[in-house]
Amino acid sequence: MHLLPQSIISHPYYNQGLKALRFLQFLLAVVSLGLFSAHLARLVGKVNVAHGVVEGIIASAVIYTGIATLVVYLMETDHLTVKVFLMLMDIVFVGAFVAVAVLTAPGGRAALARCRGASSSS
Repeated sequence: MHLLPQSIISHPYYNQGLKALRFLQFLLAVVSLGLFSAHLARLVGKVNVAHGVVEGIIASAVIYTGIATLVVYLMETDHLTVKVFLMLMDIVFVGAFVAVAVLTAPGGRAALARCRGASSSS
């Protein structure tokens, strides 16, 4: 069962598009990890548990997307079990990145210190 019409699924660029999106997902996870790690390097001595949680979530996203990208590129699988597993893990990591957004938002536990006490009179 597909949610998309067969004309789209059978298009020659459909699989390349899916692979490109998976690779983009991996690159963005790596960039997120690099940027947040650079942020933590500047906060020496001011790091709290929430920072570690955010970095752990992002690192696990990098690992997951790396594995998922390899699966998509190397296995060329049509097994429903693998596809359902990857879909469920995508949903889990959407939730994980929502948690990252909440934790790093101004006023969140992992927000920049200057955002927490900033006044609107700047």
